Amino acid sequence: MIRHIIIISFAFIITVNLGNTQVICTRTVTDFGATSGDYLVQGTATFQDSAGIFTIILSSDFSTTDGPDLDLYLAISDTSPTNVNNTNVLVGAIASSGAQILNVPAGIGINDFDYVLIHCTQFDHFWDGGLLGALECTTLGIDETIIDNEVRIYPNPTKNVIHVEAERLIDEIIMIDSSGKQLKRSKKTTLNIEKFPTGNYQLIILFKNGENSIQVIQKL
Repeated sequence: MIRHIIIISFAFIITVNLGNTQVICTRTVTDFGATSGDYLVQGTATFQDSAGIFTIILSSDFSTTDGPDLDLYLAISDTSPTNVNNTNVLVGAIASSGAQILNVPAGIGINDFDYVLIHCTQFDHFWDGGLLGALECTTLGIDETIIDNEVRIYPNPTKNVIHVEAERLIDEIIMIDSSGKQLKRSKKTTLNIEKFPTGNYQLIILFKNGENSIQVIQKL
């Protein structure tokens, strides 16, 4: 009888631990200018798949020549998205500089396209783009205080306030829900999340050096 109780308890612990993990996969453009566009683009772009939520994250040091309406595309080749032979999908409008996050249209997988392109629609002019790097995946645990060895999130889980500490200078923190919807943007490293429903959320921490860190938090 004692053996049965031990086995059941052990199985329960395994289930809880598995339920508290999340796999995040990314492909990153580290060098714009790999295409035939006419304008300089700087910074990085990260194509992220977090448990089926697909987003494009532009780094805080992202910048390019200003235009009346710049659009970001995912494409199969390094040519203008208006090229009939370049299969592509419009992700959305972007600003010419600064940290940004865009939701990728439904049905698009992280390995479906190899290039991130920027195009000015009004003048039908190809700005530039870059090649997405190799796929990298990481398993994150929401009950872990330290996920990135340079980032500390506490308390996690939390009912109201969460603090973020890092060795690198933090530029901005973006909070998104399980659908990829952006809920909060803050330059501060202490966030009040008391008003949000119970559940799991992501913090995208954008550093001043252009890097980013993706953290999973739990609201009690």
